[in-house]
Amino acid sequence: MDYKELNELRYETDAIKLKKDQEVAKTVICLCQEWRINGIEKITPQMVAAIAELTKSI
Repeated sequence: MDYKELNELRYETDAIKLKKDQEVAKTVICLCQEWRINGIEKITPQMVAAIAELTKSI
């Protein structure tokens, strides 16, 4: 691979990571909203981090 191909591969990889991060963020936001609707008012940072980690592994 030459420099141009490596650079394109890096951009594609970054785009995939960004898309996955956006999907994780959407999932976390949706679940937090759902919890609030169902009466769970106190959502801790640990809960949000756990959701994000679980979503990443899916």
